[in-house]
Amino acid sequence: MINHGDPWEGRDRLRDMAAGFFADVPDLKLTCDDVRIAGNHAVYVWTFVGHGP
Repeated sequence: MINHGDPWEGRDRLRDMAAGFFADVPDLKLTCDDVRIAGNHAVYVWTFVGHGP
């Protein structure tokens, strides 16, 4: 899920989401800063670097 939106399920949905980011920011670089887990929730903390059109 992104920013409290609906959960994304399946590899195809994840691939489409990633393709959208790369289409908008072709020099995209993501760095995983942390993964936090509490109960049945996980948060991926990341740094997003790149330039859009």
